[in-house]
Amino acid sequence: MNIENNINNENNKNTISVKIGNIIYNLSTNESEDYINGIAKYINNKMDDLANIYGNLNKNSTSFLLVLALNIADDLFKQRQLFNKNSKITTDLEAKVNLLSSKNTYIENKLTESDNNCKNKDNSILYLEDKIKAINKEKDTIISNLENKLNNISTEKDTVISNLEDRLNNISTEKDTVISNLEDRLNDILIEKDTIISNLENRLNDILIEKDTIISNLEDNLNSISNNKDDIISNLKDKLDQSLDENKNLHSQLDEKINNALSQKNAIISNLKDKFNLDLSEKSNIIKSLEKDLSEKNLLIENLKDNLNETTIKLSNIENEDIEDLLLEKDLQILNLEEEIESLKSQLNKSQ
Repeated sequence: MNIENNINNENNKNTISVKIGNIIYNLSTNESEDYINGIAKYINNKMDDLANIYGNLNKNSTSFLLVLALNIADDLFKQRQLFNKNSKITTDLEAKVNLLSSKNTYIENKLTESDNNCKNKDNSILYLEDKIKAINKEKDTIISNLENKLNNISTEKDTVISNLEDRLNNISTEKDTVISNLEDRLNDILIEKDTIISNLENRLNDILIEKDTIISNLEDNLNSISNNKDDIISNLKDKLDQSLDENKNLHSQLDEKINNALSQKNAIISNLKDKFNLDLSEKSNIIKSLEKDLSEKNLLIENLKDNLNETTIKLSNIENEDIEDLLLEKDLQILNLEEEIESLKSQLNKSQ
């Protein structure tokens, strides 16, 4: 706002004549005439009020004008304080609305979680879907009411601010009434939301209890299966022990046959030494060849023993049918060894 005393109007502004304190002033301004007359009326009313209080002061005196300026400044500061209070009230209301929005988001998250946990429960899903639809409908209604209420509050705030001078004496009472009504409404909504959340949490607890019951039944079934598995393993261990015992007997028999073969070999060598006193130069080659063959046979017997030990180790990891095949293979090796010993005897006989 720019108002000047019209001494030299060189800015093409409007010139408005107003009477203040029985003195006419020509003012140069860009404001409307009604606005300037309103200000002049306000100042004249203030001057009349002060004249009634300070009757001994001249309206044109410096003291009177100073008191007038202080009163106008006081009205201005009170108006600013009231405006700041209204702004704080508006901020508090917006904070409460944000709190309601957060609670609404929490409810939506709870509903989503409930829907995910109830996917495999057909009857529960139908119930919850109907419940969710009703809650969403109620939620939309509440949000719509809150938005309308906020719009009304915003409109009312703008109206209060624009008419602040006319409503200075009544604004406090009206403000308290509006705040009380809003707080009652907000409290009712919060209680209603808490009730809905409590019902949903109870429903979720029932579903979790049902889930725990199903898990307990599954664990009982698994324990039963585990007991049967232990019986099967025990039977397999018994069969394996039996196979190991048979293998030990086989090993003993094989050692006995090998020892017999060695005894026969030693007997043959002893008989050859006793029966033959051949010339060393003529028989040395034959004896060396026979000793070489016997060494090879001894090596073969040692290898056979090693193979037998390896077979004993492997028997703990194979089935009964595999054990029978190995036994058959060892019997064949023993027969082949006996045939070779007989062949060696024949060669010795021929040498004789």
